[in-house]
Amino acid sequence: MSLSTLYFSFNGRIGRKAYWLGHIGLTVATAVIAGILLAVWGEALTGAVDGMAFELVSLPAGALIATLVLEIVFTFASLALTVKRLHDRGRTGWVALVFYAPAWLNNILSQSSAEGMVFYLVSVLSLISFLAVIWFFIELGFFRGTVGHNEYGPDPLA
Repeated sequence: MSLSTLYFSFNGRIGRKAYWLGHIGLTVATAVIAGILLAVWGEALTGAVDGMAFELVSLPAGALIATLVLEIVFTFASLALTVKRLHDRGRTGWVALVFYAPAWLNNILSQSSAEGMVFYLVSVLSLISFLAVIWFFIELGFFRGTVGHNEYGPDPLA
């Protein structure tokens, strides 16, 4: 399977090894690109609060836009890996929304002031996201896929 098919196609099945290596590749690529962006465009901001020194890194708008585009591409690639692994387990790719949707909503809502009902919604979404991470980690990372051909294609281990 080519890298473009692995990362940008929602068709077919992948086994545990391809799933793990695909996500490790995305993690390494993210770290390398983030390091490059920080090295090229990062600007250190230093300060102190209550006698404790801190340092923050600021990025210009162009680097933030590049970061957003890369985040969208890497999220799409992660979603493609997850869908193909779900296919290997005999499940529809739409099950991936159980994992991704609460995390996305949680990220969006947590950017606002978490008061009142929003605080409780963020808390519930955080719990759902945590439980989904555990479920996906175990099911997609450790359980063998459907033996033989299923409705999504041939067994990747065959």
